[in-house]
Amino acid sequence: QARVAIEVVRSLARVFAPRLERLTPGELHALQEDWHAAQVRHGPGPAVREGTAGGWPLRPRAAAAV
Repeated sequence: QARVAIEVVRSLARVFAPRLERLTPGELHALQEDWHAAQVRHGPGPAVREGTAGGWPLRPRAAAAV
């Protein structure tokens, strides 16, 4: 399973790294907050419906900007 997870991460990196590599950690976190808000507006996904906490991994911006 670990090898499959690594391949998934590598595939995602090939697709998204060119767009994300110029961002600071704070900018990336702000985008993640926006993406999370969009997901909340569209209702819970399958993991949340199955009992996973819906707020994870969102943290206040000040705590994440390192």
